[in-house]
Amino acid sequence: MSRRPPDDDDEPQDKVQSGRPQPRRAPAPSAASDTSKALETPLPRGIKDTVAVTVRLDQERYHRLVGFGARFAPRRTNQEILVAALDAYLENE
Repeated sequence: MSRRPPDDDDEPQDKVQSGRPQPRRAPAPSAASDTSKALETPLPRGIKDTVAVTVRLDQERYHRLVGFGARFAPRRTNQEILVAALDAYLENE
């Protein structure tokens, strides 16, 4: 039995062999992307004046981060350390 080529009316071609739909991925931004578009994107609305960002760290980096924050009196939070590091990084861009 042969398979016919898909028509425009057929199911999307983003399914895997299990038959479950897969999320569509946006194309990766090019290196020459215009940063002004990013500035025009509305911020998500939350209960604070900040936007939550999740960062996943391996165990070694996490323990180093916690140890670094514990050196200060009063202790610096992970939030404070990461915001300061991000600010320093963005200033050098």
